[in-house]
Amino acid sequence: MLYKVVKGAVMYDGKLHRKDVTLEADPLHMKKLVAEGFVVPVEADELPGSAVPIESDPIESDDQETVELPTPEEFAAMKADQQKKLLAEAGIEPASNAEGRMAQFMQLYESADEE
Repeated sequence: MLYKVVKGAVMYDGKLHRKDVTLEADPLHMKKLVAEGFVVPVEADELPGSAVPIESDPIESDDQETVELPTPEEFAAMKADQQKKLLAEAGIEPASNAEGRMAQFMQLYESADEE
């Protein structure tokens, strides 16, 4: 089923999906995010041609994970290797120091939560 991210950013299948991205996902994995208002289900015929990017990830196992982007406080409390991993998964080359990583995360966080 297709879902559109309408608030913040969500991590699904190891990829960060930002606001306004449409992705294909298992409804069981999206149930909580739909209830919390992060994603909404969409029908394929509701999409305006190819104007909305669709990210399709085939579901092959039950070990798929869906999580929301951590708050700045949660990010600051993470260990350096966890911060670097999250930034790398978002397509950002992590800075070598904590202040740089925090600045990178804040830029990501603010861009993902723009409404």
